[in-house]
Amino acid sequence: MTALVVVFLAHTILYGWLLLKSEGVPYVMDGNESYCTWWHAYSLNEFPLSKTCGLANEALSRSVSAQAVVHTHQGNWPRIPAAVVYWLGIKSLESQIAVTTLLLGGVVAMLIFSSFARIVSFRFGLLATGVFLTDYILFAQWQLNTYRIWQHFFFFSVLYCALKISDTTNRTRWWLSLFAISVAMFYCELTFAAFVTTTAILWILLNAKHRLGAFSKTVFVMGSAAAVAGSVLIWHNHDNRDLTRWMSRTLLQYQ
Repeated sequence: MTALVVVFLAHTILYGWLLLKSEGVPYVMDGNESYCTWWHAYSLNEFPLSKTCGLANEALSRSVSAQAVVHTHQGNWPRIPAAVVYWLGIKSLESQIAVTTLLLGGVVAMLIFSSFARIVSFRFGLLATGVFLTDYILFAQWQLNTYRIWQHFFFFSVLYCALKISDTTNRTRWWLSLFAISVAMFYCELTFAAFVTTTAILWILLNAKHRLGAFSKTVFVMGSAAAVAGSVLIWHNHDNRDLTRWMSRTLLQYQ
């Protein structure tokens, strides 16, 4: 527990310094996606879910002629927690980046340490965490991105669940956790989700006690999560046809 606190504080200090030096909006790879997530959060709070069906509108103007530009890149999970944070009153881009980086990023750091400490050793866990947190090119840039940081979380949280399923007998809560995380992951990016799913399933197949039973149940859990996320995507695809007409009618009141 002490090590987890140290890792969380180290992440907070390092990335808090990066946020201060960049005045709250880091100029990082794919940094524009933080703006997109922020605007999606705004749209979800501004327009009723009953009318938009939760679709992400990327139009950056209230002009009727600009509506609606629907996000079509599969699902879009990061905007959901961003919308909750926005609803709680944290509305500026800078504050959204800070909250996401420091809180979710701190959890990611603890997952990295916990995973490698379980796989190898305590010292190796600390070393691996330090390498990740200080690797600006391949890690830190996305850790400061409110969209891409979720890929860090999905990978290491699914890996940690797989590790726990592999070496414990009381697996129910870990399968439930894996299901919940996987639903969000499959609602984000399908190719990335397929990669993470393959990694988790292969790890369990090669390392779990009673490996065939654990393997089959894990396939069922993650497959069910994919089906749930897929049903939401099909629903979005059906409702996408009517969104443009509804947004145009609604935004007339702002002209």
